[in-house]
Amino acid sequence: MMPPQAAAVGGAAGFDAEDSDGGEAIKSRHNKYPIRVRFKNTTKDKVKLIWINEKGNDKKYDKIKAGQTFTCDTFETHPWLAIGKKGIETLINGNQAFLPQKYPGSGNEVTAEIHSSHVRLENIKSPSGGGPARVKFVNHYGGTVTLMHVDPSGRRHRMKDLHPRKAWVIDSCVGYYWLACEKGHREDDLVEMNYHWFYKVVPCNPERPQKVILTRMSDSSSSSSSD
Repeated sequence: MMPPQAAAVGGAAGFDAEDSDGGEAIKSRHNKYPIRVRFKNTTKDKVKLIWINEKGNDKKYDKIKAGQTFTCDTFETHPWLAIGKKGIETLINGNQAFLPQKYPGSGNEVTAEIHSSHVRLENIKSPSGGGPARVKFVNHYGGTVTLMHVDPSGRRHRMKDLHPRKAWVIDSCVGYYWLACEKGHREDDLVEMNYHWFYKVVPCNPERPQKVILTRMSDSSSSSSSD
């Protein structure tokens, strides 16, 4: 059965939901949906591939040389990180943490492109078009958080004040950027979203929205493991 229809970005404010998975941080939550992922390193340097286990701990998985690919079998809800050269931010499909998910037309294998980040807060803009994608925001920050989406002109739109321990679902668009700040604070005082200061919407299964956990910056161990 499909969940309720959320209002699209630009309309009314989605719907409130429960955080059925619980937990304080990003971690592998279950093994219900197997998926194959093809990681592609498009950076100029070797990267370390990190899997986050059921306890939320980083586990070194493999290394991928520049221009090379690596394919593995994993599960939806299992987060992955790519750690590049010190001082160079590395993203997977536009986000710090990659949570693989099948989506219409993807088949049983999805591609995860590892790339260096050149996104700056003052230049962030969403694309003018993109397929629909449902997002579930979960507030584990400890205070009320204001969720904002960034439009194609770079303007920020305050969409929801999300209270602690609450969740909210919205029908967004693939490629759209979201930001979050503590309610009443400056918009540049950002709250962490899945290990990063922004979240970029990716394709997903309409019945299983992509999950974004909001936490304090200091709560995350954005994987600084070294050789």
